[in-house]
Amino acid sequence: MLKKILLFLMVSLTVLSADDYAYSREWLNLLYYEKSILGYKSPAMEDGFFVTAQGRTDPQAEYAESLRLVLENDRQFKTKFPLRYKYIARYNNLKYEPVVQANTDVKRVFLAYPSRYMRNSASMFGHLFLLLETDSGILDSQILHFVGDSGDSTGFDFAWKGLTGKFEGRFIQEPYYTKIQEYNFLESREILFYTIKLSPEQIENLQLHYLEMQNTFFWYYYINKNCAFFIGRFLDVVLDSDVIDVPLYLIPAQATEKFREADLLADERLVPSITKVFDQWYSDLNLVQKGQVQATLFYPEDNSAIIQDEELFSIVEYMLRSNKESANLLSESDLYDQLQQFHLPEMWLYLPATENIKKLYTQSAGLWGSTEYNWGGFFNLVHFSDYEQFNELEINTIRLGGLSVEKLADRTLRYDLDLAEINNILQFNMIFPTWSWSARSMFSYHENWSTNQEAYTGHAFNLRNWGLLYGMIGINYANYDTLGKRELDRLDLFSGLKLGWRRNITKNLKLRVAYEHKYNTDYQSAELIYKYYDLLGKLTCLNSHDDTIYQIGLECLF
Repeated sequence: MLKKILLFLMVSLTVLSADDYAYSREWLNLLYYEKSILGYKSPAMEDGFFVTAQGRTDPQAEYAESLRLVLENDRQFKTKFPLRYKYIARYNNLKYEPVVQANTDVKRVFLAYPSRYMRNSASMFGHLFLLLETDSGILDSQILHFVGDSGDSTGFDFAWKGLTGKFEGRFIQEPYYTKIQEYNFLESREILFYTIKLSPEQIENLQLHYLEMQNTFFWYYYINKNCAFFIGRFLDVVLDSDVIDVPLYLIPAQATEKFREADLLADERLVPSITKVFDQWYSDLNLVQKGQVQATLFYPEDNSAIIQDEELFSIVEYMLRSNKESANLLSESDLYDQLQQFHLPEMWLYLPATENIKKLYTQSAGLWGSTEYNWGGFFNLVHFSDYEQFNELEINTIRLGGLSVEKLADRTLRYDLDLAEINNILQFNMIFPTWSWSARSMFSYHENWSTNQEAYTGHAFNLRNWGLLYGMIGINYANYDTLGKRELDRLDLFSGLKLGWRRNITKNLKLRVAYEHKYNTDYQSAELIYKYYDLLGKLTCLNSHDDTIYQIGLECLF
């Protein structure tokens, strides 16, 4: 009886100060509370994430009950919510007796940013996950990420549910080896790794918090409450200050930038795409060498296919191991014995770390003027530019929410809205027969509304790393000519053709020449692009049967 009275007094006295901690940054972050004019609410959806019926909307009641369970030494609470128990014990100067242990082999945590994957709309802006590196090395480590379960949804249903938050999102762990294989080879993504500045205790807290997150799910929204948002909020729980808020929209590159600006990233590593490494190497070969490579990859059981180049052995080994059917044939051939003799490192290990952490560009703005006495300005709400990595030949851009204003020669204004413009022009070869494609949806207003909706597909070829040649066919449904910047007589369906060539002249200068047949008009164009830090200077010449126009522009990436 005396014990119960003492416990009652302890709880009563402690609850008097519950307001202080129940509305503290630490407690609100632990349960993912968000504040609005109506009060607090957690987006965690399962009742098992809370210990009270009103826990989703009442931080004070949730804390008071959690404290009571800690004072009663409730083992189930300590097991289910190990980090809440630790924080409560520390705040109230209680003896901390954990019943759950974190993996002490985890020594470092990386923030990983795989670049965009253009074949999946949900991954078109990249991904964000954590890599927990152990003493055994990266290959035996786990990744931790937030994933939306789309089930069997496809097409419009997939897009609609992702935009309206109809997919369940959960925190999960997976082996690093299988995920890097998927990203780096199957999806041809480059991956940036950043060492997060975490103390040993913060690394322990991060693992304890992951156990708590197995008790709930969150609704997944493409635009803001996505992998980037929840990985950021997850890290906020163990950091000393908040990095991620609730934005109107958030993409992985922007979340990464927030951590860089907060000085929480120690260094940067790059894992190059194995397919991109192979493409560049393959494009330098002559026809005989290419035939030998094809025989090795497509017919590994043919022991006559012998390759002498050590770099190729390493690439071929990785590619064969990444394909189950080829791997089975490989193990039965003499080629496997040849590969084993080299003992080469795997191609997917990251490059050396650098403390020079590059900024990730996600927006752009600029000005331009032409010899037609037209000039204008533009801003792109989301812009992934292929000019970030200026030396690459491939054209891989995403532009969303593009707004522009043009002053015409007669002093009237034209307003353009680009809902989306996507270019995915990748080099084709016999090993990776990749299709290229582009799409654009835009509207224009000048006295009347006009539009251009287009889709193109084709192939691009790397001319021995000297230039990229591409050809594409497609359609335009339009009454506005985006090249000649003119309104058409009527809204109609047009067939189209694009032929282009792109070449790196120096490390800061590119040349692009193109022929396009669009809107029943032939256009020839040439463009020089010069990059100086975050600025792009562009000089363009556009020729048609009506006129030749010269345009100069300046674009800032940020």
